[in-house]
Amino acid sequence: MQYTKALIDLIQKARRHAPSDVKSRIKLSDPNVLSELESIYKASDDNAFKNIVKDVFEQAGDGWLSKLEQSIISPPVHTVQSEHDVHPALSSSFIKGDIAELLQKVD
Repeated sequence: MQYTKALIDLIQKARRHAPSDVKSRIKLSDPNVLSELESIYKASDDNAFKNIVKDVFEQAGDGWLSKLEQSIISPPVHTVQSEHDVHPALSSSFIKGDIAELLQKVD
């Protein structure tokens, strides 16, 4: 991807319209600036900001806009690989232990 004047202007515009808590993540010097914009886009409810980001991705070319649209349609799904991936409070052995402890208290 080549940074044109139009693309740089759009990225700067996106930074100005981004929520204040994420503005510092949008840096032209960051080679992953478009990925940052994508993650901020997904978390945002601001339609004006989202339209600017769409313009950025359209200007970027190289399939960036389709990548953005694809990530919205099918976000990554986290699957649990094993019981170790589950928070300890949600593991079946922990829950079984809690139930057994509660049953003992009832008796």
